[in-house]
Amino acid sequence: MRLSARERTNVPDMTGSTGSDLLVVPTHTAGTILNFLGATAIGLGLLAPSERVAGRYGSALTVLLATAGIALAAVAFAFLFISEPTPLFGFKEPGYDPTEIAAARAAEIEAVLFLGALLVGAARAEGRACGDCDSPQRR
Repeated sequence: MRLSARERTNVPDMTGSTGSDLLVVPTHTAGTILNFLGATAIGLGLLAPSERVAGRYGSALTVLLATAGIALAAVAFAFLFISEPTPLFGFKEPGYDPTEIAAARAAEIEAVLFLGALLVGAARAEGRACGDCDSPQRR
């Protein structure tokens, strides 16, 4: 007994399509998975008590993780912007939804803004902690 591709993958045909459309199964690309894993690692690192874990390097670790988060969000935004009208690395989403794309763009922009605010707050806290580091007596 031979099974069709749809029966082998157990994907129901909800679109009413026939022919080669049945063989299209949505998948996550390697880039999507790496983006998720990187964002998860950065997020968990920012949630961890880095001052207790890394000691005196805790604030530097926080700055490094926030900068990495900004870079990750900016690259994801750029790739999303590029891949919307044209295929990126030979891949184009089959189910284009402008509202979901707009939500993804907004989330990336918010990530950059919030992590930027974290960096500004960390820089101000470092300046307050140092106190008179720039005073002439300390030089």
